[in-house]
Amino acid sequence: MTFSALYGSGEWIRGAVGDEDVTIAGVTVKKQRIGLAHQVLGGGDGVISGLLGLAYPPLTQAYVGGNDTDRNPGSPNRDPYDPIFTSMRKQRLVAPQYFSMTMDRNHSGWLTFGDVPRVPHGRFSNAPIVKAEVYNISSPLMQTEYTFYTIVADDYVLGARNASAITPEKTQWSQSRGADPGYADHQFPAVVDSGSTLAVIPSAHAEAYAAQFAPPAVLNAFTGEYWAPCGAKVPRFGVVVGGQAFFLYEEDLLLQEEKLDWNGDGIMFCRLGVADGYGGPYILGDVFLNRVVSVFDVEIGEMHFAPRL
Repeated sequence: MTFSALYGSGEWIRGAVGDEDVTIAGVTVKKQRIGLAHQVLGGGDGVISGLLGLAYPPLTQAYVGGNDTDRNPGSPNRDPYDPIFTSMRKQRLVAPQYFSMTMDRNHSGWLTFGDVPRVPHGRFSNAPIVKAEVYNISSPLMQTEYTFYTIVADDYVLGARNASAITPEKTQWSQSRGADPGYADHQFPAVVDSGSTLAVIPSAHAEAYAAQFAPPAVLNAFTGEYWAPCGAKVPRFGVVVGGQAFFLYEEDLLLQEEKLDWNGDGIMFCRLGVADGYGGPYILGDVFLNRVVSVFDVEIGEMHFAPRL
């Protein structure tokens, strides 16, 4: 059996699959299925030695017979398995059955199982986890089981305006409504993903936000990333969940550590923390997770967020 995964940022990884006892945070999971990478295409930081997948079983990418070329979700070659937190639940190793995390800009933070990190925070707001899955960017597939940690935020604050004045483009992903069709026209599903850096939102929303930088940000149409002069004035950006607005840190909205000479004139531009998601999927990545304590409550199918204090 082999595994093969292609990530949204372009990295690709392939290797063998086997079973092993895995211990994390003092919890030992028996016979956990894992992948051992043999081939990797992409960069690294010289520190990270692997990935810990904590989403749902349908997103695993193991293949029987060594055939990993057919990545159709319904392919008979795919052999979904239980990721480590699913195994913890089934082996009754964690109670209550949720995990939570905090993330810091210095690449540290907390990951806890059955508890909440001991960091100062405000009150929690909640959002249901939506049963909406996209296997590739152009073709969302509605599922009868959970896949990504996908939520529908109440609203977004884009500088001086609310996103409720903007309706997302009518792509398949932005119109996906999961098991509950009762969302407003201006809302859209977004994946809460610690493996992604940016907040990736619909084109009209990203354009409205980028235009409020002073000077305005400019778009790299190939990547969907916006760039602005590193000294630009940064408008606020907020995600509203359960009636509570979570405003991202300014240093996460204009990333000073990522610079380029956009026009070749010596003026350095920095990457925005908000990007154009075109047709989807849309993502709330690390720039959002840095701001909150997040609880992935798989037992009741909800996400909980509290602001960091």
